[in-house]
Amino acid sequence: MGWLDNMVLRSKLILLTAVMILGIAFLSFQGFRGAAGWLEDVGHIGKEASVRQAAALRMDRERVIIRTQTLSVYQYENDYNAQSKFSEVLAQREKSFAAF
Repeated sequence: MGWLDNMVLRSKLILLTAVMILGIAFLSFQGFRGAAGWLEDVGHIGKEASVRQAAALRMDRERVIIRTQTLSVYQYENDYNAQSKFSEVLAQREKSFAAF
């Protein structure tokens, strides 16, 4: 870097200050652009992802309820007079499948 050796100290300091200011400006621009991306990501999480997860949790809850209803029918396996109980289970199951 022979061209730096020929410069006066004042010119070197001015060049160093200019390069530092350009670097700080570039980093500030990148930081603000990144922060704008964070705002979009947070909006996406609040408006779309959390709603999707809540719906998936509701569906999972209904799936567990349907499985429980299926297992509850087995207690009437040898009871031949349990037709009224089957209609109750059917009504509960229709309500659960309506959530899907």
